[in-house]
Amino acid sequence: MNEKQSVKKNYLYSMIYQLLKVILPLITTPYLSRVLEPDGNGVVSYTFSIVTYFVLFATLGTATYGMREIARSRDDKSLSLKNFWEIEALSLMTSTASLFLWGLWILIAPSYKIYYIILSVHIVSAAFDISWLFQGFEMYGYIVRKDSAVKLVGAALIFLLIKDKEDTRLYILLYAVTILLGNLSMWFNLKKVFPEGLKVTGKLKPLRHLRYTFIYFLPSIAGSVYLMMDKTMLGIITKSEEENGFYEQADRIIRLLETVMFALTGVLAPRMSYLFEKDEDKEIRDRLWTAFDAMFLIALPFMLGLAGVARGFVPWFFGEGYERTTLIIYFFCPLLFIICFSNILESLILMPSGRQNQSTMAIAIGAACNFILNMILIRLWGAVGAAVASCAAELIISGITLYLCRDYVFVSGFAKRLWKKLVAAGLMFGAVFYLGGVVSGILGTLIQVAVGAVIYFTVLVILKDDFFMSSLTYVFSKLKKLLKRN
Repeated sequence: MNEKQSVKKNYLYSMIYQLLKVILPLITTPYLSRVLEPDGNGVVSYTFSIVTYFVLFATLGTATYGMREIARSRDDKSLSLKNFWEIEALSLMTSTASLFLWGLWILIAPSYKIYYIILSVHIVSAAFDISWLFQGFEMYGYIVRKDSAVKLVGAALIFLLIKDKEDTRLYILLYAVTILLGNLSMWFNLKKVFPEGLKVTGKLKPLRHLRYTFIYFLPSIAGSVYLMMDKTMLGIITKSEEENGFYEQADRIIRLLETVMFALTGVLAPRMSYLFEKDEDKEIRDRLWTAFDAMFLIALPFMLGLAGVARGFVPWFFGEGYERTTLIIYFFCPLLFIICFSNILESLILMPSGRQNQSTMAIAIGAACNFILNMILIRLWGAVGAAVASCAAELIISGITLYLCRDYVFVSGFAKRLWKKLVAAGLMFGAVFYLGGVVSGILGTLIQVAVGAVIYFTVLVILKDDFFMSSLTYVFSKLKKLLKRN
């Protein structure tokens, strides 16, 4: 692999993939919300939340650990190949153990047994996920092409095969099988990573990685339990498939926007592991502040923009019967900004520098707070209470993470990067929210988004926001070069 492979090129690949991850759900979600209805979506949400715990055990932190190990050893292809086979062998072992435990769960589960049997395919697919290998070598083109093809085929099959609420089981099967086929397809590109061959000299020792993968497993499970906890507890406490369905749709919109926001950290993570290995402290700090600049530029308009369009957006996007989702979105919106801090610092500082235990501690404390708040707030407000609990828990996690990374960040650095973007986003929100009372429907939402974008970017230009202006200059220079070539 070319060691000078551009981060910007990888970011472009990541953005293409992340945009596809956003665009396709924007097409399929309105359809699924109507054909599966709130209770059908609630069943999907609850059963997926349960299987996620077993998928986490199946992977046992191998994705994050594997990416880091490959990134650290990528200068030595023979060592990278050995690491790959050992980590993958370990993944097969843990996946087999997870499937056994899943079988026991199916036997004792009080309901949804047929759904759980179908979701066994999802656990099997985890054993064959080797995207971490390509991430470690920063070969994002292969990941983007594979996942894009799988998602496009999956979306097409949804419209062809899913016709009403009775097809909920078929939808779950379709979801699990497409993931499995996508993961298997990555194996055909192995020789492009290791052109010298796939055979390893010497004995493989997969269990030597067990301790380290477990270290990465702890923050992984803490984070995912924290994310899935709301849906699981909603199902247990409210015993309402509809309430889980309302929450699922609001959560889906938030996660779609987070997908775009987190594209940069996903690309920078392997490079940061490499920089920490080489003790490039100055470049680490530069990339960290660049990530914050980019995240704030996107997160603030996402947060306030979504709050501004929600009341007009939900009725036409999800259809009739989802009015409660609007209220849940309002309480969810702050999460888009709060999560910036924990995501960047965990992905670019704590994990690459080997401080996984600190990341685990922060997430575990947040998860514990989320559990306690859920016990109280879900009983009072249902799905709205779960959204409030998530925001509060994430605020605690971000606060702890900021303290742990205090050597790399400082308050004045945030203030400098935030105030202009905050002013622009605030003015945008005022205009968008006002328009929400004047226009309606799809056209109304498009008008709100267009007007909001114009106001936001115009104010940034007037205030001369440093990061936005430099990004604008970079884009224009690239366009000029492109036009000259043509």
